[in-house]
Amino acid sequence: MRIKKVITSSRGKLTIQTDDNKTIVRSGGTVSWRTHNPGNLKDGAFARSHGSVDKDHIGHAVFPTYDHGYQAKYNLLFSATSVYYNLTLHQTIHRYAPISDGNKPNEYISYLTKQTHINKDTKMSELTEDQRLSLLEAMKVFEGYKIGRDTIIEE
Repeated sequence: MRIKKVITSSRGKLTIQTDDNKTIVRSGGTVSWRTHNPGNLKDGAFARSHGSVDKDHIGHAVFPTYDHGYQAKYNLLFSATSVYYNLTLHQTIHRYAPISDGNKPNEYISYLTKQTHINKDTKMSELTEDQRLSLLEAMKVFEGYKIGRDTIIEE
């Protein structure tokens, strides 16, 4: 399914229109699932430059497909022009998931280092491709990614 635009958005629910003009209610699951946004990236220039088509009621970018959202997160963390590129894993998580947003960065870092065996002092630019993919998967698990339900309400 490819999302074209958001019709309405509320807590736990996203009503979207697809490229083939179906109206679908995406309910339950996590925000990252409903919005095809595994990085929970906010809407803005970066997200739009990576294919975001809209935003939800709390400002998360909505990507047309999961692959678009995944690639945006990958580029955010690992692109040579990224603010994270020369930061360590420790510095990255403190910036990516700050306490001020209600996160627990030290728990996050501890989980990631245990799951991936990446040292917290390793720079993002130094990670191999396999380590990058492992890190993204561990982040998804830590953040509780959960699939919900799609209900077609109009074809």
